[in-house]
Amino acid sequence: MSDLFFLHNSPSHEDMFNITAIHYLPDPTAPKVLFNVAIYSASGEGIVDNPTTVPSFYHDHLRCFLWRHCVYMELVSRENLALAKNLRPLLERYTFYMDAMVEGLLTTARNMTFANDPTFRSSLFSQYLIVEYHVGCHEFVETRHSQSLTRPVRRMY
Repeated sequence: MSDLFFLHNSPSHEDMFNITAIHYLPDPTAPKVLFNVAIYSASGEGIVDNPTTVPSFYHDHLRCFLWRHCVYMELVSRENLALAKNLRPLLERYTFYMDAMVEGLLTTARNMTFANDPTFRSSLFSQYLIVEYHVGCHEFVETRHSQSLTRPVRRMY
């Protein structure tokens, strides 16, 4: 399910510009029931949207996820950075994919039905976490020598 958002081609420059213009910052303190995720401008203009309240179940997962997302955005935004062949398009696709996952989580959490509900679960983000844990990569691997940003392809016997 979560691989539906993983592009087969690199996203447009306009899409990448829009994605890298926004950063997400979860509340760093350990939450009891709920925590806030701030959405702010990468250019230093400050918070661009109201913080979104998310159940504490996602706190550690989201912190790790957003750290990786931030690293990928930083690598993609540096045009003069020399990367391995075909790595930049893969990083762009992962950045686009991860942006869709976090937006799915935050958009659903903003929904009035789930707002401030500590039992809320995002099926999209939960699916991402399941794939991340069990498979370790999200792109559809067609060949044995495809690159992966997470773990090498393992043989399943």
